[in-house]
Amino acid sequence: MARAKRNAKAGPSDERGLTETDRLALTLAIETARKLSPADRVQIDDKLGREPWFTVAKFAAHSCQETALRLPPWQCWPPCAVEVDDDDEPGLERRGIRNSAALLRRMSTLGISRWHPDPVAAIETAEAERAAASAREEKHSAGSSPTRSFTWGDG
Repeated sequence: MARAKRNAKAGPSDERGLTETDRLALTLAIETARKLSPADRVQIDDKLGREPWFTVAKFAAHSCQETALRLPPWQCWPPCAVEVDDDDEPGLERRGIRNSAALLRRMSTLGISRWHPDPVAAIETAEAERAAASAREEKHSAGSSPTRSFTWGDG
């Protein structure tokens, strides 16, 4: 986790700008980072004793995303470290900023926090939930189509 870097412009600058979804994702990131290895657990616990929770949580999210996305060392820009419109500088495409920004756009569209520790798993879950909800809606719409039962009386 030592190579985790932070982009100062990515996301809110302090806890006041966090949504409930962000808080849950950051809490999950700390929990996930502590489970990566005994050394990571010690590192996170040490940081929590010395640094603000938000700083440690962003560090944990960054580290977890690098791990979950299996980023090579030259691609140290996971979705939590970019903005949706970021792009690689010419000649530096290997950094993967464009790919992380595209992933962040998908996360944002699905209501997933930029700090979720496993972006791909979160996207897959959200898309599966969305598809299931759509299927239920279609089934409900088909089952409740207006039909009229009409009985003629003796008039």
